[in-house]
Amino acid sequence: WLYRGSVSANTTLYGLLPLGLGPLHSLRHVVQPGISYSYAPKIDQGRYPVFGSIGRMGEQKSIGVSLNNTFQAKYRLGERSRKVDLLSITSSASCNLLALRNRWSGISSSAAILPGHSLFDVRLSNYYDIYLRRQEYLNLDANLRWSGSFGRKRASRGDSIGVSSQPTADSLVSEEAGAIGSGDGAVARKEVHTSETDSSAVMVSPALPWNLSLGLSQGWRAGQGVVLSLLRGSIEANVTRNWKINYTQYYDLKQREMVSQSYSVYRDLHCWEAHFSSTKSGLYWFYELRINLKAIPDLKLQIPKSGRMNY
Repeated sequence: WLYRGSVSANTTLYGLLPLGLGPLHSLRHVVQPGISYSYAPKIDQGRYPVFGSIGRMGEQKSIGVSLNNTFQAKYRLGERSRKVDLLSITSSASCNLLALRNRWSGISSSAAILPGHSLFDVRLSNYYDIYLRRQEYLNLDANLRWSGSFGRKRASRGDSIGVSSQPTADSLVSEEAGAIGSGDGAVARKEVHTSETDSSAVMVSPALPWNLSLGLSQGWRAGQGVVLSLLRGSIEANVTRNWKINYTQYYDLKQREMVSQSYSVYRDLHCWEAHFSSTKSGLYWFYELRINLKAIPDLKLQIPKSGRMNY
């Protein structure tokens, strides 16, 4: 028998500061303290072979404490009230009750500025050694995002619009006249267009979405300074209704060199779809071409290829 047990308790406290400054209605502070206790007895199953910790477990007894702080703002936008998280901070530590010295671990903390915001957020994480009285590491991650769509085209009032007999844009190809009937006469096949005039605006093509993101990652270590400085960016856009492209890159600001870059091209083929992607990281590269049936993704043609560049 190998077993352990634990018990924990936590609560939530609220503090509200009414302001009434223009659209800003109030500020709220949410505090969530927690404590836990865990115990495991010493167990040695001597009749079984021991592989590492399997079949044997030393006695464990520890206490964990945590504290979450969230700062929120409530504001009025038009006739509606909305809430936004401004800052979230989480800290935790543990105590080994069986240790003879240095029972407490360091303090692990993480903070998020505007967590969950659709445009911008910043995240910090660090570890503080209470015995050495120094910060062992600090990580920073900042993200900036934009999204939108290319403008929709509308027919002006009174314009004549050609309507094809085929629903897909790629199928609007004029077919050569040919005999499809039998008997004395042959029926000529051709693309059918009609002209319609509407006094109101008519949608010609839907909006084409696009997404752009930029990110920065920085890492510091005690006694080493900056150990990580990475810039990343990506863009994804529908260039037409059936074509979509994506490009992603990672650049090392400290070493001043490109870490990796990848791109992909997607094509909608009505019942089918085609996807080509390529990635290069250092000396290694990879590309893949895949064509599959939408209704049955397992039915596909896939050509992957990878390798290493030698100079």
